[in-house]
Amino acid sequence: MALRSILRQDPDIILIGEIRDYETAQIAIRAAITGHLVLTTLHTNNALSSIIRLKDLGVENYLLSSAINAVASQRLVRKLCDCKTPDKMTDLEYNLARKYMDIDRDKEIYRPNGCPKCNDGYKGREACEEVFILTDEFRDMVRNNQIDLVSVSNFAKENNFIPMVANGLQKVFNGTTSFEELINVMYDQI
Repeated sequence: MALRSILRQDPDIILIGEIRDYETAQIAIRAAITGHLVLTTLHTNNALSSIIRLKDLGVENYLLSSAINAVASQRLVRKLCDCKTPDKMTDLEYNLARKYMDIDRDKEIYRPNGCPKCNDGYKGREACEEVFILTDEFRDMVRNNQIDLVSVSNFAKENNFIPMVANGLQKVFNGTTSFEELINVMYDQI
């Protein structure tokens, strides 16, 4: 009910805390189609599954294809403290990294160490993110009901989408976080 009242005020931007049901999804999508910038959250594992989630909530394909410009997802990883120590990747870590990028077997990584400033080797947090921008080709797929999680994932890979795990691996290799932290935070994505 509050969302309908907000729309009567003719705002330029609408921030919806979370889309949990069909009614909220419908109002958000219709607001986007009528020229409002709508920012919201959905509880999904990644950016790609957000589109499937909206479809599962009952949003029609023609509305999905018209209303969404981009979908982003993020997870926070702990940042390594300056006391970090250099190390080599284990075989498991190397094989995981190879799934997402070309990497030298001897590439140096860092492990948490711990010092009086941090205690456990970490200090602060950093976002690992992914952003999926909808193209005209993808909108056609949605409009023609040619999407499921596999087809969305395949399309994303073919169009140079950088998944959250790959973004996290870049942060591992530049010394921002550790492999252990990445695996701990993104176990369901790996």
